Amino acid sequence: MNISTDAATTACKNVNRRVALAAAGLLAVLLVADVSVRRVHAAPDPAPAKLVMAQEFRLVDAAGEERATLALQPDGSPYLSLSDKAKNRRITVRVRPDGGAVMAVNDSDGKNRIALDTQPDGSASVTITSKKGKGGAGMLTPPDGSPVVMVRDKAGTVAFAEPQPEAPDENGAAAKPDPTKKPQK
Repeated sequence: MNISTDAATTACKNVNRRVALAAAGLLAVLLVADVSVRRVHAAPDPAPAKLVMAQEFRLVDAAGEERATLALQPDGSPYLSLSDKAKNRRITVRVRPDGGAVMAVNDSDGKNRIALDTQPDGSASVTITSKKGKGGAGMLTPPDGSPVVMVRDKAGTVAFAEPQPEAPDENGAAAKPDPTKKPQK
């Protein structure tokens, strides 16, 4: 089969034209895809949610260890716990079902050292204890508003109290002070 030079040239030109059109089409598709991708990545971040609802939140550190919890306890009362790297609870705050509230600060061994407490009856207290849990100091304001301060030595014995606790009678009941007698010093 003999193909003329003109026919061969025309056939080559047609192939070249088709390759050029295909290349131009591919280039156009790549260009559109690039513009689309850039547009998606250039979009501003969406505004943060104004409300997030859950029954529990847990914060973890870079190693995935739980460091804080905000949750509802089984009785429905809210609870916040903050832990150190050794997984010891260091601070806890909660509202009790009876309406009272408590905040506890623990040492690195997990022992409660400072407690702030309120009761539904209106009383409030602050307690500071030694590492062994016996010695320390406390302040209490009962519902009637009369403050009480108490200091305990390292054995846990009351070293100072104001007002002075009433001494028990022979039956173990608190004896009422005799208003006619002056307190002994």
